[in-house]
Formats: sequence, C-alpha cells, structure tokens
Amino acid sequence: MDKELAQYINTLLADKERLLKGALKGLSKTKKDSSNIEADFILKQEIEWELGMIYKSQKSMDYFEEEC
Repeated sequence: MDKELAQYINTLLADKERLLKGALKGLSKTKKDSSNIEADFILKQEIEWELGMIYKSQKSMDYFEEEC
C-alpha cells in the first residue's frame, strides 16, 4: 500500500466519523421525544461500534503511512 492511498483512506474514514458523530448528536437530541427508546438504544450502540472500528482503522492507516 502506498502512502497516498493510506492518506486517502484516512480522509474517507475521517469523513465517515464526522457523519456518524453528527448522527449520534442528532439521535441524542431526538431521543427525548422518541417513542421507541429500544430502537434508539440499538442505533446508538451500532454507531458507537462503528466509531470504534473507524478509530482502529485510522490507527492502522497511520501505521501504513509511517511504513511507506
């Protein structure tokens, strides 16, 4: 993997992270008015899991960038 590809993947991951954090923030605002607390809880867990995977992926891409 070359350095430019790793940087590009990191950029995509950062964009996805920003979108998910916005969704999580929006979810917490609407949660008070929501009638389906269980669905909101599951969605929150899925978003948090994906954010964790993005973090791990970004660390891997940082490693690849350093190796190139």
